[in-house]
Amino acid sequence: MPRPHAPSRRIVVLHPGGIGDLVLTETLLAGLREREPGARLELLCQVGVAFVPALYREPPDSVIPIPFNPYRWGEDPGEVAAADIGALAERIGEGVDVLVSAEQNPNPLGACLASLLGVGELIIGSTRGHQASRKTNDLLQRLGASACASIRRLEPILGGEHELDRYARIAGSVRRTPALRPVAADDSNGRTLLVFPFGNSPPDSWPHEQMILAATRIAERYDLSIELIARAKDREAAAALAQRFPVGVSIRVASPAELPEIARAIGSASGYVSLDTGLPHLAAAYGVPGVTIYGGGTWPSFAPWGPKAAGVVSPLPCFGCSWDCAFDRAFCIEGITVEDMVTAFGEVFERAGSGPISVAVDPYSAREREILGAAAMRYRDLQADRHEKYTVIVQLQSACDERSELINRLDDSLRHEQASHNTTRESLGTRIKEFEEVASTRSSLIDQLQTACAERLALIETLSAEVDRLARLLTEAEHRHLVMGGPRSAGDAAAGYSGRSAVSDAESAPSIHLEELRQMSAERAAFIVDLQRRLSVAQEAADERGALIHTLDDNLQRAQATRAQLDEQQAALVLEVDRLHLRIRDLDRTAQDREEEITTLRKACDERMLEIERITAEAERRSALLADMTAAFEAALRRLERQGAGGSPSASRTGGS
Repeated sequence: MPRPHAPSRRIVVLHPGGIGDLVLTETLLAGLREREPGARLELLCQVGVAFVPALYREPPDSVIPIPFNPYRWGEDPGEVAAADIGALAERIGEGVDVLVSAEQNPNPLGACLASLLGVGELIIGSTRGHQASRKTNDLLQRLGASACASIRRLEPILGGEHELDRYARIAGSVRRTPALRPVAADDSNGRTLLVFPFGNSPPDSWPHEQMILAATRIAERYDLSIELIARAKDREAAAALAQRFPVGVSIRVASPAELPEIARAIGSASGYVSLDTGLPHLAAAYGVPGVTIYGGGTWPSFAPWGPKAAGVVSPLPCFGCSWDCAFDRAFCIEGITVEDMVTAFGEVFERAGSGPISVAVDPYSAREREILGAAAMRYRDLQADRHEKYTVIVQLQSACDERSELINRLDDSLRHEQASHNTTRESLGTRIKEFEEVASTRSSLIDQLQTACAERLALIETLSAEVDRLARLLTEAEHRHLVMGGPRSAGDAAAGYSGRSAVSDAESAPSIHLEELRQMSAERAAFIVDLQRRLSVAQEAADERGALIHTLDDNLQRAQATRAQLDEQQAALVLEVDRLHLRIRDLDRTAQDREEEITTLRKACDERMLEIERITAEAERRSALLADMTAAFEAALRRLERQGAGGSPSASRTGGS
């Protein structure tokens, strides 16, 4: 029991079953409420039966309809199932402390919801193995979630158990029966015998001729009118069946919108005759007397439990097949007679009701039971082997798909790397060509500059030689002028006046020439200075061009080094490509081997199925032979009865059975 001030826990019960499952689930909620009275109880159920919790005496705090059927996902749920689960988890919301997955047949929905919601504890109530584990792992991978850390699984009970006992074990309480709210009486349905003639699957069907005879005899014996209850999908079949009754019958269709009215009609009826389906549990909860035919598919999970409920069953060695019948006919149901049903109905209808009764009939001989048991065991072994082979095939197919996906990713990555490498190589090749063109242009300019500098140096040398020559001439002229210059005293000047006068004309010509030489020397000196300035500028330009050439050389060397690195990377990439191709070839060989294994396994499965068909055909042949022998035996008995004297009808009936 929780502490008085403990926070309320949120418990979500998941059950995607039908009407009968939801009626019995009331006991699970009652047990959980008794164990944790302060907890908030919520129920997840399919939208078509979401009205059932409203019939509980104590409904859950909330009902969340499931808008899809998780039992129709098949072997490969896929993205649609993952999207449905994600949307349902968003509707439920966070804050779930305990998730109870209460369905009888294993289903991955509960485990996936527990992972997405981050529940504190997941209780898996199915005791029928873990066939849904592969589906669960696949869906969890698609949802990007990890498995719930805290999982409690219900241990199976040898020989099976009733659903009420299983729910009691899940809740940790005692077994109890469903408690529903009283329904308003339907006066128009007072003296009515309800007939539920349609089962959940083809094997779970009693021959309609026998159902008609049983319902008619019961109605005549107890003065009841007959009303057929059918699902919407069985509307046409119900109309055809009603035409075959010797008396008038009414039909009521149990569509989801009309189920509350169906509940009123059932609660007000006088009795029912039914196959093992969901509505008899609703009738039993309202205390309506009736009889149900049970086969071996789910026995004893849904055996009679109401105080006025009766069940007729023909136990065979093949019981517990979950309606994966080894034969094309349900011998466990066909062995039940009209008289068995009428007698069982009378026992619960005529008494006050002190508890449910189960009537076991044995219409088959020991040899027939041996044949049925051996065929069923062989079929189950083959089915188990087929399921194992199929599981291996699915795993191999999944591995092949993963390998193919890996190969595709490697191919895409390889193509991307090759395209990127080619683009980089082309870009570097273009840059290298540009560098080479610039370097060639620079080399040509350097050659031109060097030629111009050489010419300038030669001209400077020529001018220097000419200047030196002129300087020598100037020096010689100055020397001659000094030698031929004026007198050193006044007497000499007077004495030599006449002489100078004689030679003045001769001296004037060298002076003019000397002046021209000086002017030419000054011009040449200015020209030499200008040439030296230009040479300096040319040298600076040459130095700059040399520095640029050095830079271009460095860039070219780096580009060549980069190109060498790219060549190395290309070589490494080629090696990696070769390695990947080898790996792809290995994966292809592995995939081919797996395909061969899958083909072999499929061939083995086909052979096993042929063997199953052969065994089934043999069983049918023996059944037909047995039917012929039984008919001949009954004909012989009838002849003996006609020939004999004084035999009572009851004694004849007993001997014939």
